Amino acid sequence: MKAVGAIRLVTAACALALLVSGCAAGTASETNTPSTSSNVVDIKDIVLTNLSGDCADYSASYQAKVSDLKLKNEFISVLTVTDDDASCTVTSNDIPNYDFNDDSAHFATPLAEQNLVLNIPRNPVAASTSTELSLSFYNAVMLNGVVLDQLANGCYRPDDSAADSDGNIANGCGELVDWRLDPLGKVKFGTDSHNGHTQPGGLYHYHGNPLTLFDPEETKQGSPVIGFAADGFPIYGPHYLDPTSGQLLEATSGYTLRSGSRPEDAGSPGGAYDGTYIQDYEFTGVGTLDECNGMTVDGQYGYYVTSSYPYVMGCFKGNPDPSFVKGAESFLWNIVAFATACVSTLVLIAILVRRRRVRKSSNDQPKTPEKKEQRIMIKKLSKRAWALLGATTALVVVSGALWFAVDSSYTPVPLGAPGVVADNFLEGSLTKAIAEEDCTLTDGTETSCYRISVTGIPVDTTIGPFCPKTTSSTAEESGIWLDGSKLYDADGAFILDLATIYGDAKWKLYDDKGNVNITDTKEEFQGAARPDVQDDLKYNCVEGKYEWTNTGEAVPISMLVPKTPMKAASSSTTAGTDLGVTLNGLVIAPSAPVDAILGAYTIAAFDDCGGHFNPIEGYHMHAYTDCAGADYDASIEDPNAETKQIGYALDGVAVFAPLAHDSTIELDECNGRTTDKDGYHYYAQSPELNRIVKCFNGLTAVDDAAATAQTATDGQSPAAGQGPPSGQGPPGGGAPSGVNPETLAWIIGGSVLGGGALVGGGFVIAKRRSNRRVKA
Repeated sequence: MKAVGAIRLVTAACALALLVSGCAAGTASETNTPSTSSNVVDIKDIVLTNLSGDCADYSASYQAKVSDLKLKNEFISVLTVTDDDASCTVTSNDIPNYDFNDDSAHFATPLAEQNLVLNIPRNPVAASTSTELSLSFYNAVMLNGVVLDQLANGCYRPDDSAADSDGNIANGCGELVDWRLDPLGKVKFGTDSHNGHTQPGGLYHYHGNPLTLFDPEETKQGSPVIGFAADGFPIYGPHYLDPTSGQLLEATSGYTLRSGSRPEDAGSPGGAYDGTYIQDYEFTGVGTLDECNGMTVDGQYGYYVTSSYPYVMGCFKGNPDPSFVKGAESFLWNIVAFATACVSTLVLIAILVRRRRVRKSSNDQPKTPEKKEQRIMIKKLSKRAWALLGATTALVVVSGALWFAVDSSYTPVPLGAPGVVADNFLEGSLTKAIAEEDCTLTDGTETSCYRISVTGIPVDTTIGPFCPKTTSSTAEESGIWLDGSKLYDADGAFILDLATIYGDAKWKLYDDKGNVNITDTKEEFQGAARPDVQDDLKYNCVEGKYEWTNTGEAVPISMLVPKTPMKAASSSTTAGTDLGVTLNGLVIAPSAPVDAILGAYTIAAFDDCGGHFNPIEGYHMHAYTDCAGADYDASIEDPNAETKQIGYALDGVAVFAPLAHDSTIELDECNGRTTDKDGYHYYAQSPELNRIVKCFNGLTAVDDAAATAQTATDGQSPAAGQGPPSGQGPPGGGAPSGVNPETLAWIIGGSVLGGGALVGGGFVIAKRRSNRRVKA
């Protein structure tokens, strides 16, 4: 009975889950028949006039030839609206119907065509309670095919390494935050004159009033419908005709700034409510619109664009259609995989119940020679069945994983970065001329790359000093130390203050005369410049020189980078892999293992330029300071001025010097942005963060030559802050692009259960046949 109950419970749960999932998937795969002519309508810079709240009245095919004003690229905006009795389907490549990326814009990523298929309910109904806007949903689609995605992913998070001087970060906050930035507020997000910009994947979207598709000076009939929200209700421009007075009025928001100041607790930014965060506003009902920024006019509910917060929508009045969920195209795969898992689970439970009954029946029978022979045969069959189960399950899992991994919907597009320019490297920084060669990117794309070989010797700066000689050494006589959160002058006072800085009385790197313990032989350097510091070399300040490297001289580094930087499906970071090269001949190393260094009571001091030595790669960079040491930030006169290029990252994107801490220039999640002069490029992180290149937005190359070269150092422990040379591991899209981990997990899980069910069923059938043979 317990088994029967379990089967019933699983059946009910599966049915309920599939019902919900089926409803969620909606009609995304249904075929709709256009209700109007298939003639293509040119909507370049069009001003709409239709006030109908029925999306079917806009069924047609639309196009517009437009340009990226800064990058000088041309696009064709494509939009198709079809309808049936229940809904309209909008198919769009998300290109606007006007020239974009104007002088006011600072797009972090070049615009890229999308493949949006969105369903708009034709008969929307107001829900009993409104639904909050979410990062998981596109809020609406405009009648030029561009989506409205109002919420910013930026917030107040002062502990984040990417936080600005006010404690705000521009990306990576997620759903649950207390203080979300208003993208049209005090902190700018690089939007163009239409309040639109691009996300990391190149998707162009609006954060507010699109300032297009309607005449802002409309004086006759009221503003037209310019789009439809995910719940099916129309979105109008700012004006409406008052049905009572017949006057043309402007819709006004019911939200106002809160009075007073924000809380002063640890999780609050403090200060006056000034519109920096959306939580600075509250709904007071002072305007003509409700909390969702909508109202009913002549029996038609709709949202209206406003000049103040929330600009277009404050919430969903109805229930948003699931097709507006970001990544909704994966729903069908989830349903199929979940159904497979549920059915397989039911079959397995049934098999287990059957085996238990057969075994119980067998145990109740008297022991006879025939019974003994039957048990021997069952054991043999069991072994074979388990072997078959393992082989089949492995085959199903591997096949399913490989099939889905290569079934990628993402096609790499150029990042908009100029790529490597050989003339940018300083004279003497390269061991040989940059050469072009065939290569394979980490997503499997075969293309052309550049082989860059740097000398490992800076041609325009002087190396050192590193450690202070005594506890009275000045900052000019020593280098710097950075630990991921703060930058220090590694002078004598710093050495004396280590116990206080790190809260540990064991820190003492000097003798009674004030002389600092410094590695001063090759043996000491190689024993201390490594994560697993030798016990007798703890409590030392570690410094080296070329003569103490494994080769006894400067170490040239070869690196393979794509000729044309290509955007990966998602940004990536690396661990233990070089990040790029500098224009003056050095390798940009990954983060130094600060925890291991400090854990051994050592300081692997850097010089004022942000470099130091290790035995494997010689002199290399962990930070960029323009050789100003701890005074780098103070040396920047204009925090918003463009900095100079310092190198190239592993994905072929140019790297520029760090911006000042108080810079208001907006950067993407990898510290990059696009400008007219330099295209897409990264900025080095602030020196104290212990990593020059934050992450890669581009694909990197698989460097077999570097991997082969690494075998020469097998058995060597990486020195302080250094992993293997470039080419080890797959940064920049090492996993196949476009793979949905959640869906892949469903498929693998369903495959395992399905394979187990099939093999288990075969085992039971074989067992029953065996019983018949014995009886015969």
